[in-house]
Amino acid sequence: MGSKFSGLLILMILSCAWSLDIYSGKEIDMEQLQGVWFLTFGVDFWYWNALWRCHIIAPFNVTENTMKFYTYNFPRMNSESPESIIEDVTRDSMGQYWMGSHTNEPWFRSHPHFYMTDYSNFYNHLTTMRDGRKLFQILTRKPKINKEDISKFTALAVKQGVDPTTLMTFECGDLIPSDYLLH
Repeated sequence: MGSKFSGLLILMILSCAWSLDIYSGKEIDMEQLQGVWFLTFGVDFWYWNALWRCHIIAPFNVTENTMKFYTYNFPRMNSESPESIIEDVTRDSMGQYWMGSHTNEPWFRSHPHFYMTDYSNFYNHLTTMRDGRKLFQILTRKPKINKEDISKFTALAVKQGVDPTTLMTFECGDLIPSDYLLH
């Protein structure tokens, strides 16, 4: 009982310590998502992690309910060039996001995606995978996060029903954000 209570207390403290305004669904002003976002934290999705070490998105052509974004995937082998793809995102009247994705995984296009953001620090992407597990991703404006960020993002993941033992950080720390701004 004591450890369960301690865990809840820690989660409550982390939640209170994060005093940022967080927007989700239809509340999100999609224009404020423009810029560069680095995948820095999320579920250890082995298929993706075996191929890529870093993932960057840069939204553009944003309207009230649609946007496109450049996706840059950096291979595990540094000698290879990054893969660059343009993806489409549409928000429906319920505030759910639908991906017109390049992936061969049909569930990625056929399941709604849920976004949360504070605009300046993080953008959270959540969807349910084919096997029922949750795909939770945190993209940040900076390519590297610290221990305090990891604690906050873990608390956010747990609130969304994600098993904290499945979470990991990603390797984008050597990249320069301005190299991926659209001109």
